[in-house]
Amino acid sequence: LRSDPRGGQQWLAAGGLSRSPSHLTVGLCEALADLASEAQPALAYQQTLGFGPIPLTLEASRPDPIQAFSGAFLASSPASWPPLRVSLLSSADLPGERLPPEIRPRGEEVLLARGEGLTALSSGPERILWLFQPDRAAAMLWAEDLAALPPWELTSPLRAVARWWAALHGGAMVHAGAVGDGERCVLLVGAGGAGKSTTTMACLGSGLQVLGDDYCLVQAPAASTRQPIAFGMYRHAKLDEPALALLPSLRQGIIGSGWRGKRLIDLGVSQVLPHDVAAVCEVVQDPMEPTRWEPLSRARALRALAPSTLFQQRLWERETWQALTATIRSVPCFRLAVNDPQAVPDQVRLLLARTAP
Repeated sequence: LRSDPRGGQQWLAAGGLSRSPSHLTVGLCEALADLASEAQPALAYQQTLGFGPIPLTLEASRPDPIQAFSGAFLASSPASWPPLRVSLLSSADLPGERLPPEIRPRGEEVLLARGEGLTALSSGPERILWLFQPDRAAAMLWAEDLAALPPWELTSPLRAVARWWAALHGGAMVHAGAVGDGERCVLLVGAGGAGKSTTTMACLGSGLQVLGDDYCLVQAPAASTRQPIAFGMYRHAKLDEPALALLPSLRQGIIGSGWRGKRLIDLGVSQVLPHDVAAVCEVVQDPMEPTRWEPLSRARALRALAPSTLFQQRLWERETWQALTATIRSVPCFRLAVNDPQAVPDQVRLLLARTAP
């Protein structure tokens, strides 16, 4: 932590220097809300689609950004969460100089602020501004140029608002892969570089359903549900060249390039059913022994899942933590030690059979 000359604290985050969440003044809240309302009449194009379990309405002043974003989404049927409306604006719709200086994206700074019924996230490195009004089930994404967003914002869009919306409805957007048999799935978790994506994608084309290699939405168990439920979010996975060398059959599914040299792989579906979470598995690499699963403590599974999920959350961390701990408490946990990725599908099937009710 470093001291912040403007008050509060600040910490280093991916992409720049972040300031700890501050409060929006009443005047600034009103100004931001007025700007969002002012831009509303220009948003002539609209599309409603599924975004995991969320009935999502995208609106913009032209069709291009809607088409670019909607092509990345994987819908879960039925769409069981409350609907959300997201407005997409660029500097052509709302010039950057019209944004209040206190929250205008600039430099390398990432700013978080909350006010009466409104949350703002300003990212200087990406030149974007998020406004989120949960009571109105509405959000606004402003960017200098929606066509020139960073690759990660185009291949896995709307992550910020999806995280917040999940936390407010008893769930979490987890940093994990998910593989299932059409009804039940295994969450594959682990620290960065553990091989989650390679392990998950080893199941593509094996008869198992891949819900996602990097992110999925999880509804924590509640009084009305006995198990957590996982929903797919994005239609594309991301693999680097070493992973593709291990899984050469996936090269035929490459549709483009992503961030840091990774290739985008089409999952081959636009919609998947929600899956009950049968188990949580920490992925580790073991070049000495055959691929296998073994029991794991819930504390160790939580340590493999929570840090990266919470690091990316930024707001509503407590609600997200509660969803994660409720999920871990409700299912058995294992370690999946991987030697040969080609052996993973059979091990996942064995694990699903082992945990069958």
